[in-house]
Amino acid sequence: MNTKFKNNLQKNIIYSVFLIVLLSFTSCLNSKINKKYYEIYYSDVKVEKDVLPYIVRVKRFGIDKIYDRYNVVNRSSAHELVYSKSKFWAVKPERMITDLVTNQIKTQGIFKEVTTKYEKLPDYILTGQIIVLDNLKSEKDVFARMSMELIIYDFKTNKIVNSYKFERRQAVPNKSMVYVSVEMSNILKEEVDKFLKETYEKLSNK
Repeated sequence: MNTKFKNNLQKNIIYSVFLIVLLSFTSCLNSKINKKYYEIYYSDVKVEKDVLPYIVRVKRFGIDKIYDRYNVVNRSSAHELVYSKSKFWAVKPERMITDLVTNQIKTQGIFKEVTTKYEKLPDYILTGQIIVLDNLKSEKDVFARMSMELIIYDFKTNKIVNSYKFERRQAVPNKSMVYVSVEMSNILKEEVDKFLKETYEKLSNK
């Protein structure tokens, strides 16, 4: 066995040992991360209004690619964000919010039928786009930040009946992510209520 071969062999062994130690250390660090899961959620009640004789199909909402993941997004400025390694959404945001808005519309009972299925031809399609959904942090404060656009349009003509966009941020007194998700829930419910009220008035006067 020549000297050059022996030196290369030793280097390979040292490198392999180092790699094994590094992987073991990384694995230990990952196992110590306490992962927590959060949900945007609220309940609603039936509203006392005449039921509109329409079938509304809710189409899965779109979402900006930045937020199309389970990780909670922490943002410190318009140009810097971090995907949390310990805080996650229990369900991917676009599905969670689509389902929540669907349930809100069903519970209010303002339409004859609300569905996400394709079994019947609807009168109207309701959909939306999630533009911003993050935990905005400054030196002193934490904000729940949310922006969305909601649209309902005629299924046959594709004519938009109502388009509603909002962008809000709400200070969170307790900086815990639990309270961030609570504020996001409050924002979403309030804004969807406004959208549905506008939509009801426009369809009632049709």
